[in-house]
Amino acid sequence: MIDQDDLGVSTGEKIDAIFAMPELYETKRLFNLVGGGRPRIFPIWLFVAMVMLNDIYRGGRTAATEMSHPREWNNIREAAARNGHHLPLKAPHRTWFLVTRKRLLTPQIQRKLDELELALNLRIAEEVGVFDTDVVALYGDGKVQQGTYSTAPGDTRTIKCVDENGESFEVTVPVKNFDPDAKVHITGDSRVVVGVKFVRLYMRIPKTHGRVPLLVAWVPDEKGQSNSEMDIAMALIRRVLEREPRITHLVYDTALHGVHRDELQRRYGVTTVAPITAKKVNKKTRERTEKGGHLTTVSFDYGNGDTQDVEVTYLGAWLCQQIITDDGTVLDERLKKLANLWRTNEDGTHRSYVQYQVPCPRGLQKPKLIRERAYNNDEDRARGFNRAENILLAPPGCDEYEGLYHGRSDAENANFMSDEQLHRERARSLGAQRQHFDLWGHSFVQAAVALHRYGHLGRRRTAA
Repeated sequence: MIDQDDLGVSTGEKIDAIFAMPELYETKRLFNLVGGGRPRIFPIWLFVAMVMLNDIYRGGRTAATEMSHPREWNNIREAAARNGHHLPLKAPHRTWFLVTRKRLLTPQIQRKLDELELALNLRIAEEVGVFDTDVVALYGDGKVQQGTYSTAPGDTRTIKCVDENGESFEVTVPVKNFDPDAKVHITGDSRVVVGVKFVRLYMRIPKTHGRVPLLVAWVPDEKGQSNSEMDIAMALIRRVLEREPRITHLVYDTALHGVHRDELQRRYGVTTVAPITAKKVNKKTRERTEKGGHLTTVSFDYGNGDTQDVEVTYLGAWLCQQIITDDGTVLDERLKKLANLWRTNEDGTHRSYVQYQVPCPRGLQKPKLIRERAYNNDEDRARGFNRAENILLAPPGCDEYEGLYHGRSDAENANFMSDEQLHRERARSLGAQRQHFDLWGHSFVQAAVALHRYGHLGRRRTAA
């Protein structure tokens, strides 16, 4: 027997999931929040449902074709009616959706939709059991949405023509089909992609289709405007952490630097799980040279003035001891990491420390315990030492890191699933705002499926 999860999520299950969400009722009141008035309440929630149906059917044109069939539309109407939503007798035409989007999708409405998404999806995360464990991770990732067109402003194309004498000639004309917000991006696998970049945050349970997206935001990445990927990501992360203090870890990629780690650890008491950039990388062999340096000295006293020092260094975010071999080679050997220590200040901020064990070089005494700060202070800044970048609570290779960072593959899967819903992996819309709305609908479908499978009703169906 084949497990249903191996087959993915059927269209019928997605439709049942989105209309079974009590959260969809919230969109009925959305225009009241922005002063739109009662006559426009019905279009907004149907408008939101339509963008989710567009995601399910992998595009507006396909959705319009599928829903125009009476049987398909009746199935959708029945799923909606079972949950108190009353759809029109005939499916809205794709033109209705495009006109309604142009009329309703204002920046003010988009902000309200984003607030609604965060509040409702945190509620879904609670319902499916994300917060039932001691370790609660928030995942973040950047995603480039390839543009509908690969051309850019200023591009031209050549048209071959024939004059009245039958002579051929060429005319160069400007290209009008381009995405105004698209830029050239280099992906993690070194591909050049023309598109619009977004940051997405999500949480998950360790089950198939257990992902609950929280927020998505456009990355303009304009020089000197403080809107790079990490500027946008940190703004989203702050919104989530200020609303949900039970999150214990943040998982991101190498875009997360020491300044971000320091803020997250000190302000929110969150452990960051992300790789660090190397000092240099050999372009041919890809061999890394890690950042390192001297940190402190630990002395062992054997009595009668006989002492021996152990030089403690940092290398690749680990604390190490320097060992000199018989041929004079100096090696940095990792020390045993024992624990992370947290202290809370009176103003509500946090201090974090790492505790390591330094063995006696002669084996005559018990190992000594050392404790090092994992946050920056004025002394570090004065000497140019980025302690939050080089002494990590969860350095690459430790159990805590390995237990959580594998979730980065889930981030890549989230990007893959997003591309799978698109025709030839191209965006459905022109412009960052409309693509943002499309991704918002995709996120809501994912959250709906997670709730449908693993929420209260899903657990009750499974038990039955």
